[in-house]
Amino acid sequence: MSNKPIYFDRALERHYQKRILKEKKLHELFKEAFSVFLDNPNNPLLKGHDLKGAMSSKKAFFVDNDCPVIYVEDKDKVLFLDIGNHKEVYK
Repeated sequence: MSNKPIYFDRALERHYQKRILKEKKLHELFKEAFSVFLDNPNNPLLKGHDLKGAMSSKKAFFVDNDCPVIYVEDKDKVLFLDIGNHKEVYK
């Protein structure tokens, strides 16, 4: 279990409202993935990975096959930055 506090960037909050809440299935999948992340951020079910290139300081895990959550982590906290399909978050 991660002892670090988790924060949500305002962009993620907006994108969650716009992209995820209107899709009941994605909303439920996010709640499940978030629960798994809280218990163990390295759980293989999340398919977590470090990003490359211009986003190399960030990480991602998947809510479903085309819905990554982008985040950054430091020694004190985790900040969720974005959520959506690949085209929306990997720009």
